[in-house]
Amino acid sequence: MKAFAAALAVFIILAAAAAYADRYVAKAADEMLGMAEELPADRIPQAETIARIEERWEAGKDVIAVFVNRNVTDKAEGCLYSLSAAAKAGDGGEYAVRLSQLKDALASLRRIASPFG
Repeated sequence: MKAFAAALAVFIILAAAAAYADRYVAKAADEMLGMAEELPADRIPQAETIARIEERWEAGKDVIAVFVNRNVTDKAEGCLYSLSAAAKAGDGGEYAVRLSQLKDALASLRRIASPFG
């Protein structure tokens, strides 16, 4: 009976950790996606605007990388830094493409984090 109780306790702890990870990743993805949605597609915003998304990514990327497939996190990170580079270069066409890619990558991250809602 003690073994069953111990196994049940471990299961409950693991389930709670998975639920926490789901909420953390989903919240981080929602925040970054919200910031990306606020970026104008027709003109390059000030560098500080994109830097806010980069700061949020840097703050949570280690935790996100533990719970989400590396390919997905690498894609989101690559899109973010490509967007930043396009904005710094002043290339409006490249910026618009990279913004769209970033939004798609963050939406994918959100879907993977919480596929049921």
